[in-house]
Amino acid sequence: MITDVTQESLITPERTKEKDATVQKRKKHKHDHAHKDSNSHSHDHGHKHSKKSHDHCHEDHSHDHSDDEESGHSHSHSISAKKVKKEKVITKDQLYHQASERLILYITVIGSFSLVEGMLGLFHANVHLIRDFMNTLLMLCSLGFSAKALQLSFKSKTNSFQFGYRRFNVLAAFVNSVYLLFSFVFGFVDNLHHMVEHWETDQNLDGSAASLVISTDNLLSNITTKAAKIAKMRSIHDEPTHILEMNQYLTLFTLLKIGIFGMYLYFESRNYNIDTYMQDNWFGWEPFFEKNQVKQKLKLVSQWDSFRMNLYSISLVIACEFIGSIGNIWIYFICANFGLIENLLSILKGLAIIFVAAPVCIDQCYVLLQQVHPEQLTRVLELKKEKILLIEGVTMIRFQHLWCLDKSYRIISYVIEIKESADPDLVKKRIEKMFINKYCQKIYIHIRQ
Repeated sequence: MITDVTQESLITPERTKEKDATVQKRKKHKHDHAHKDSNSHSHDHGHKHSKKSHDHCHEDHSHDHSDDEESGHSHSHSISAKKVKKEKVITKDQLYHQASERLILYITVIGSFSLVEGMLGLFHANVHLIRDFMNTLLMLCSLGFSAKALQLSFKSKTNSFQFGYRRFNVLAAFVNSVYLLFSFVFGFVDNLHHMVEHWETDQNLDGSAASLVISTDNLLSNITTKAAKIAKMRSIHDEPTHILEMNQYLTLFTLLKIGIFGMYLYFESRNYNIDTYMQDNWFGWEPFFEKNQVKQKLKLVSQWDSFRMNLYSISLVIACEFIGSIGNIWIYFICANFGLIENLLSILKGLAIIFVAAPVCIDQCYVLLQQVHPEQLTRVLELKKEKILLIEGVTMIRFQHLWCLDKSYRIISYVIEIKESADPDLVKKRIEKMFINKYCQKIYIHIRQ
């Protein structure tokens, strides 16, 4: 006979202990759920459990279950919705546009107080103030041409300029380098003039002292004569009061220049990645037969397009003026004289200018003449010329010419004779594969059969 078995009869002492242990374990279970999304949501749902209870405790996510047959299950998620701002990506064209606009702003600021300096120099008949104003004006003209070149280089192509106006940047970089070289020459001549002037003054002072010892009869006449000669040789900037006034004005305007130049170098120049010019273009070249290393080097050189070269020359001019202004502060404010220290500082500044400006000048001379520099590329192309002759059907290379619009855009032209049975299209494809995007950006091939 089959009898019904009640649920209570199935509960044994062992099962009761096991159930109690499970419940206690679940009660102690605590964990955190990290929801990394920006959506806030809440939901409720009910379901049935047979005498089970467990709690989940965490910050934004809670579960409650009761021991009743019908238990409520609720979730609450409270996460603050934060919109993540995407970083704005600036393209090269936008970066160069901003560089041109900001350069014009710096030129305007420097030009405004330089104009005040020139007016004060004329009003007080101060030669040194006028000379400093003229130097600044010449520098601003050079920088202004560079800013205009950056703007012109974005113009679209025309029939007269089939490759655009990018070569204006090359011309601007060349002008800046020439300005630096001439500033060294004029500075050297000016310092030489000061040295000769001081030497002549000292010689006349020594001569007047000797004549006072030798001649006692004509003492008064000699003193008068020598004093007149020395007075004639003394220029206006040798007077103590004039020197003091001049040093005060020059110190003020030089401090303003240091502030403006320093701001440009700190906030602008370091954004253009121009500190590797010498390493990329002049140092570390491997022998021409190391083909892979030469390719890597040429790739680095190709990154120096006309825009980047113009920005480098601008920063170079401002950096040299910044160093020169620091040296002038030493002279005007600390030493307060135009003697040996000024000449030494000027010579050191001139050597630094020659070291950094001469490579840029030589580089841009090559590019202005549409020639390729450095020489290693020409040697690599000579090796490629031998490989062209090995192509099936090629009999002779009549003409080969390589030129460049800037350091990033090189063009090769070939006139090649092939056999009548050879396929001209196949020969062109094989030659293009050897050069395009490796050594040049465009190639012209004229086939003669």
